[in-house]
Amino acid sequence: MLLTKPDNLRDWADSLMIVWMLGIPFGLFVGAAVGAGENSRGTMPFATAQPAPLWKLAIAKLLAGGVACVTPGMLIIAAFYGLDFWGGTISQELAGGFRHQIQPVGSGFLDPLTFYLYLTLVTTLSIYLWTAALAVNSSDEVRGAVWALGFFAVWLAFLATIAFAMQKLAVPSGRGTGAMSLLAMFGPLGPAAILNPRDLQVPWLLGISGVVHLVVAVAFVRFFGRPIFAAISRNRPTTSLPELAPSYLPPPFRSTARALAWKELRECGPIAGAAVAASLMIGSVIVVAAIIESPDWLLQAHHRRELATMLVAPLLYLGPLAAAIMGIGVTLRDLSPQLNTFWRSRPIPADHAFWIPVATGGALLMICFALPAWGLVTWAGGVFESGNNAAKSQELIGIGAAALLLFFAAGACAAAATRDAVRAAILSLGISLVPVVWTGEILDRQGIITEVWQVMAVLGGIALTAILAAWVLFRSDWPVRG
Repeated sequence: MLLTKPDNLRDWADSLMIVWMLGIPFGLFVGAAVGAGENSRGTMPFATAQPAPLWKLAIAKLLAGGVACVTPGMLIIAAFYGLDFWGGTISQELAGGFRHQIQPVGSGFLDPLTFYLYLTLVTTLSIYLWTAALAVNSSDEVRGAVWALGFFAVWLAFLATIAFAMQKLAVPSGRGTGAMSLLAMFGPLGPAAILNPRDLQVPWLLGISGVVHLVVAVAFVRFFGRPIFAAISRNRPTTSLPELAPSYLPPPFRSTARALAWKELRECGPIAGAAVAASLMIGSVIVVAAIIESPDWLLQAHHRRELATMLVAPLLYLGPLAAAIMGIGVTLRDLSPQLNTFWRSRPIPADHAFWIPVATGGALLMICFALPAWGLVTWAGGVFESGNNAAKSQELIGIGAAALLLFFAAGACAAAATRDAVRAAILSLGISLVPVVWTGEILDRQGIITEVWQVMAVLGGIALTAILAAWVLFRSDWPVRG
């Protein structure tokens, strides 16, 4: 993807910025695998039965996962600078363009390579460590990742609230910035806060953040394989058979389609709900702060556009992650030996078991993400800088909806091919991001794609191809697994 744009140095810089930002989902997915992978695969009893101490296994998993999640970003950055060093392929303006966006003035990173490596390293490792600690002993990777995303959203909302309170209290700018940087060291992405140009005590801040992340790592090692409520669960009396059915289960359905749709809603509904709640939490804190600052803020048209932007922007980032995870859930679990044996004992054809969850998950994506975004931009009369009109914004929301379906289909296809949640998540990002970036770039330059509907058609066609490939893989494994 990057090698198709060597003539535009600003695009090169934007592309490396994407490499840095991809450290967040990499850290999230690998951290969830390290924290919940043993329970998800059912190998935790085997691991705890080994003569080796459990803390050694936890440390080994933590170190191996850390190396795995930072290696791709490090290799890509090294490859870029290798091309520049040996062949002059990349101009020095590349680093200048990227640094102009971040503006790390006074951070001490005068060498662009050091700056790139540091930013990617601390971003990925910080998200990874916090996710592994939050997901430890979760029943599967999806639940672990959802817990981590929820915590990150709450932490960001907390920081935004403190920043607004300091502004209302008229705290001097220098003191306020220093206090916020110090507070940020106690949470995820703390080391990245030293890029603020006003931070002078960089070694002290790094030391505090290092201690915090060490405590997080120790917490993972301490609780790995030892559930916090283990004593309660051991003392719990045995439950009789009639009490095993949870209260939320509906009465038996007469229709196979309704039963499968309910199953998909039960599995994917919490994921979509968590992503929407996190997006609303992040946007609402900023909105509430703006309303307190100016009670008539919502009455002006340009402020309505700002409100819609604040609420839609988090959906654009969290929506694709949720779509990929929901797509993975369509094909991953039902083809595992235990569940596949159960499903084959039921009078459910493979086509029904695949297409009904796919249709339910796709509809859930549109209801939870695309429709709210479309309604917001319609109410606000547009949100984006290009035109600031509702029609243009609605077209871009249409592209976003097609992209969500592509992430969903890519997740389903990658899970059916790999049978591994983390590898499927990472592959689905690559499968989806390449056509999304390519089509957007071609549209901006008015190349072979000149209309928004053409972008939607291309993304929709790729999504259809991916879901058909997932269907073929699903059908081929349905009669033989188990």
